[in-house]
Amino acid sequence: MMTDRFMTDDVLLEKYGLEVNADWNREFSAVSLENLLFYKVANCINTFEQILESVQSEITTIVENNHFGVAEWYNSKAREFQSGNELVLINGFPGYAEIDVTKQIVKYSATEPGETILVKVAGEQNGELAVIPNTANEPHIDRLQHYFNRIKPAGTHVVVISAPADKIILNCEIFLNPLLFHNNGELIIGGGTRCD
Repeated sequence: MMTDRFMTDDVLLEKYGLEVNADWNREFSAVSLENLLFYKVANCINTFEQILESVQSEITTIVENNHFGVAEWYNSKAREFQSGNELVLINGFPGYAEIDVTKQIVKYSATEPGETILVKVAGEQNGELAVIPNTANEPHIDRLQHYFNRIKPAGTHVVVISAPADKIILNCEIFLNPLLFHNNGELIIGGGTRCD
């Protein structure tokens, strides 16, 4: 504690005229200048430590969610792709000098790991999934493939595709918890939307 350090410092004991084994609480009142000063310093140190813990937590989250070469990394990089912009080295890593969201054509991405890493991408049109074109006039998939060839880990093989979404038909039976729902599907507490 700061007060212990204070009470064992020979120079301070001499300046304050205190005994060697003096007790802080007996020598200084709760509203003394020294107590208030120590309180303010301790409060500042505590606030600074909380800020550091918060920043450390944010950095840890970023690092844990950005492992180089894992499926989510490929998905994230696909969504960062800017069609028609050149990659530059930023702190030794390829990236874009300026972020232009209007050129980020990949809105959805899924990665299948394996000997060949398959990155499936889709754009968005009128709020719906859309195939990203790869024509002579708009070679977006070719550009995306070249982009991945430049940023991927060495020795990996990446194939990028964009195809129509698969159609899926589900035949499901839903079981409701009778402790939470009425037989008609409404919540017992607070009513709420029915389950149809």
